[in-house]
Parts: sequence; C-alpha cells; structure tokens
Amino acid sequence: MLSQLASGQMLQCEQTGTSYGRVTAVCWNQQQTEINCAMVQSGTTLLWPKFNAQRTICQ
Repeated sequence: MLSQLASGQMLQCEQTGTSYGRVTAVCWNQQQTEINCAMVQSGTTLLWPKFNAQRTICQ
C-alpha cells in the first residue's frame, strides 16, 4: 500500500515529533492524499494514540 501511495512521487511531509530518535511525520503525495490516513483506512497500518495526539491523522 505504501508503495502504491508514495513510490516515484515527491512527498510533502509535516514533522509531528520524534520516536526512538527518528522523525515522525504526516505526509501527502502529489494527489494530496494524506498517506498516513490512507494507510490506516486501508487496514495496512495501525493508529497509535500516542502519536495521533501529537498531530491528528485523517484531518
């Protein structure tokens, strides 16, 4: 699913915080699809309340 949404595209990302020394972010593809939200809605990833509190996914 992630490959379908992001492969070969320029992404726009908004940093929301950090986790285990890595950046957490919400990203959109060139069609303005919020990738994080699309992944949750498709069931291919889970929504973690801790990180959703930093910046709500699926706005």
